Amino acid sequence: MSDGRALWGDYDNDGKLDLLITGMISGNNAGSTILYHNNGGGSFTAVGTPFVQVGYSAGAWGDYDNDGYLDLVLSGMPTGSGDGISQYYHNNANGTFSMTAALAGSWFGSECWGDYNHDGCQDLLQGGRLTMVLYRNTNGTLVNSGISWPGQSYDSYLNAAWADFNNDGEIDIAASVSTSYPNRGRILRNDNGVFNIMQEFPNCAFDCVAWGDYDNDGFLDLAIVGSDTVAGPFAKIYHNDGGTNFTDTGIVLPGVNYSSVAWGDYNNDGRLDLVLGGRVPAATSHAFSAMTGATCLRWSGPRRRNWPMQWSPGVITITMGGSTS
Repeated sequence: MSDGRALWGDYDNDGKLDLLITGMISGNNAGSTILYHNNGGGSFTAVGTPFVQVGYSAGAWGDYDNDGYLDLVLSGMPTGSGDGISQYYHNNANGTFSMTAALAGSWFGSECWGDYNHDGCQDLLQGGRLTMVLYRNTNGTLVNSGISWPGQSYDSYLNAAWADFNNDGEIDIAASVSTSYPNRGRILRNDNGVFNIMQEFPNCAFDCVAWGDYDNDGFLDLAIVGSDTVAGPFAKIYHNDGGTNFTDTGIVLPGVNYSSVAWGDYNNDGRLDLVLGGRVPAATSHAFSAMTGATCLRWSGPRRRNWPMQWSPGVITITMGGSTS
């Protein structure tokens, strides 16, 4: 499976995380979407769903109608189609789902839930090929908010993710921008419902972005991975300098494309670690020459807040395929 997403979520409220996997099936260029129920004890069973079979796909769990059960939004390209599709599904609270409605078609993008207007309902930010749309949740119905994005008319917003990076109570956006040259990453600050460009990262049109406070200073930092026509495959970590600026830490990570990245404290030491996966070009100068794989990065710096930034190549342990560098 490639060009898709793996999404954890307890859809039946039994206290165990279930898994949805969507993407392209290797070898036959067909889209796939499978929901696996967690049986406990480390076993999973595929269950029947009405979910569309898509590749180049994205999705997100979220309770859009506030009934206590996780619903799903799913987008991508159906098998045999040249157009994107996007649909959201209601959790019927009995282990089944029903399609609620279709949204604007999207593929090679992202889906994320967040309450941008503070009305207690989860709104939807959808990034994708040629479009980024913010859907306002009105009593369980998603309606295009009509919000326009800053930049040039030919800018294409792709992958995006919510986060309140400056701790002002408003959720902001990190987005990948294509078709404007050079391609770039962009931080959009939410100024009372109007999104303005706060900072740009040239040559950093990313496949995936993850927010996480790796140095425990109270401000969310940014990890991005992807590939650019100028920079090639890359993986970068930007430090949040108090909500006013992001600085490239300069740490050398293996560049990956068709990629994803996530933060998590895998060893329970109180510090966020990083996992990234994707395709590593054979011509890479990095010690790893494998074409695909996953890399685990352990942050070995201090766990206390307000500690000076001390990133250097020597404080990250990179493990892949059982070897350490």
